[in-house]
Amino acid sequence: ESIKAMACDLVERARRENGRCTLAVSMGM
Repeated sequence: ESIKAMACDLVERARRENGRCTLAVSMGM
């Protein structure tokens, strides 16, 4: 269970970072 929790944490962090990168790219930064 702890491994799944860590995986979920990594996925959520990746999604957040991805969203920021996507916004930066769409804004031309």
